[in-house]
Amino acid sequence: MFAHILKSPLTCFRSRSALTCAGLVYALALSAGCQDANSPYKEVHWSTDSESAFGEAATEGKAIVAAFTGSDFCPPCIALEKEVFNTEAFDAWSRENVILLKVDFPRHTRLPSDLMEQNTKLAEKYEISGVPTVLFLNDQGEILGIMGYEPGGAQDWIGRADQIITEARSMGKIGEPQMGTTDETQAMN
Repeated sequence: MFAHILKSPLTCFRSRSALTCAGLVYALALSAGCQDANSPYKEVHWSTDSESAFGEAATEGKAIVAAFTGSDFCPPCIALEKEVFNTEAFDAWSRENVILLKVDFPRHTRLPSDLMEQNTKLAEKYEISGVPTVLFLNDQGEILGIMGYEPGGAQDWIGRADQIITEARSMGKIGEPQMGTTDETQAMN
């Protein structure tokens, strides 16, 4: 059912004009040596273990950002990674607000079979038909919002992500941090 994403180049969501524009701007910025809050600086830490991500979300009272991606073949996925996910602004925002879960379907890199099985099950559960698809989930697996690659850089992407999280929290769809975790208990003593 889901195997078509791994085999078909049509499952990589593309907007030719947006990609051309974004690619040109990105190339010009790199050639000019520009660096700002949106420039790539390092790889942000993503979990690949969905069970631990959901557990951490429940404990910390945070949403999960589950990025379904084709990291080594999909131009919009690669652009999203470079222009948003690998920036200082996104790193700072994500550490404060969400749990990161990468659900990758590379074509040129072999994933461990258990990870591939987990990723396929998640893609089937959420009916992912193409990449990049970024789901905002609560600790129960409920979809709070959906995003993908959009030109505009990290600050614009974060602004839209904040709207999703704020609305979900106001509707009681994201819990509060649980008291009594090991770190909090030790800090209180």
